Amino acid sequence: MTALNVKVMLDSGRFENKIGTSIEGGAVVYRKKPDQLENPGPLIGETRRCREAAIRAASSAKSHGVTYHALQMVVVAIDGAAHVITGQPYYFSEGGTGPSESERARAARQHAFERGEGEL
Repeated sequence: MTALNVKVMLDSGRFENKIGTSIEGGAVVYRKKPDQLENPGPLIGETRRCREAAIRAASSAKSHGVTYHALQMVVVAIDGAAHVITGQPYYFSEGGTGPSESERARAARQHAFERGEGEL
């Protein structure tokens, strides 16, 4: 199968379509999308809210029970997604002794990012 590259303006104009043929002989369009999200801040802000809700719910569930473990998996999945999206492995991590000045500055930058007002 030989692919034919056709550039078209879709959404932000950054996509490229490849037109080829399927095994059955019909035309198939493959769209190459960007690997990074254009504005991930608001998504990260919403995942922060979901993460906090899962932690609160887990704290009221039976310790090491099925529900507790299911909610912990949600938290781990959110942490993993935040790592992939932001490039920061401990985006949601919180220190146990209170935040330092640099941690407070980082938190302020994160909240601005989540509101869509800045970059990390």
